[in-house]
Amino acid sequence: MELHWSSRDALISSMMESPWQQLEIKPSASVYPCESNIEVSLDHSPPMIIDEWYSVRVVIKNTEPQAISVVMVTFGLDNNQDNELIETAAVATVPGNQGDQVEWEPSLELQISDMEPGQIDGADLLVRCTQAASRQFVLKINYEITIGDKDQPIRCVYEKDQVITLNSVQPFAVSRKITNMKCQEMCPAQDICTVYYKECFLLHTGVEASSPWPIIIKKVSFNFANYVVDLSPEDLAVGEVQLGAGEEANVLSCLMVNRSATTSLSLGSCTLEWCRASSPTHHISSTTLPLPIVEVTTAPFTVKTVLPPFGISQQTFAASYTIHNTTPLVQEFEVKMTSSEHFMLAGTQQTKFRILPTQSHVLTYNMFPLSSGNLPLPPFQLEHTRNPKRYMSLLESLLPTHIYIKPSPTALPATV
Repeated sequence: MELHWSSRDALISSMMESPWQQLEIKPSASVYPCESNIEVSLDHSPPMIIDEWYSVRVVIKNTEPQAISVVMVTFGLDNNQDNELIETAAVATVPGNQGDQVEWEPSLELQISDMEPGQIDGADLLVRCTQAASRQFVLKINYEITIGDKDQPIRCVYEKDQVITLNSVQPFAVSRKITNMKCQEMCPAQDICTVYYKECFLLHTGVEASSPWPIIIKKVSFNFANYVVDLSPEDLAVGEVQLGAGEEANVLSCLMVNRSATTSLSLGSCTLEWCRASSPTHHISSTTLPLPIVEVTTAPFTVKTVLPPFGISQQTFAASYTIHNTTPLVQEFEVKMTSSEHFMLAGTQQTKFRILPTQSHVLTYNMFPLSSGNLPLPPFQLEHTRNPKRYMSLLESLLPTHIYIKPSPTALPATV
């Protein structure tokens, strides 16, 4: 066959216009995984609660026409967010203790077993956060499918990923309040309360649930400083208490500071062990909170009052007031005691006296109630002659103000 020049030029021109000639030659190329057909879902109960090990189950269903192998699950924090959000969160498979000195992992990788078509499997993960915020997590599923014959198998790699947003909230709000033994607040307008050396006071610790999920308070324990004496009965310890949103539990502690200091002192810390009510036996969390800071001052005296638990109208009972000098110096006092509309009394109504160092002075009165009910006692006015007004708040906290008086028994009518 003989080709003329015109025919040869047409043949060359047609070859130049083929698709192969139109391909652009590049020094590099990107390789993307094949499109995945598996179904991935998350089984969890948002929102997360701070300090808990939040359970997340990744559920995978193989909807590929063939079996999949080398199934890898990668779950962790998205790096494209604030570093503080990453540093205050962790991912794990086994819950750890709050005090463990371990390095938290922002992500982890797990391998699950091979899956046949239609099979459902998954992985259980735990997430923990120490600050309330909204965080983004990335979930990636990688697996392989083998195609071709046995002599020349071809492994195809597939990948599926998604971004999950998890919110974390506070489990509860904790309030701490210091009162005297009559439950009168000692620092209503101050950040630091003033307590007296070796004088009892009450610490009220309130726990109000703020989580949308009910929580169970397993245990409340106090780690008081070595100079704080806990006088609370052991049987008053808080047991297992379930709190719904807005519900509150309170712990009352009777304390005494046995150290006099010129600087402020911390009472210690409080640790709450708790969990979700939906999983009372798993993933118990622990939250430690500081107790209030107090200033300790020394009073030159104390007063102890001895009264019966109740009185009976128109029947005399005794009341004694013991003033104790707590200093190495002689202290001088003045006492005024007067009758009231509810009581007649017999005893020293006005006197001045001195008390030797570390000694006591006792004043005893006989009181005759004129009516019944919860009656105010006659005012016991004690003044320290050197500082008459300085210790008024101490006296108010030490002296009782009321006593319950029962009606006098009436004679029963004679039976016929």
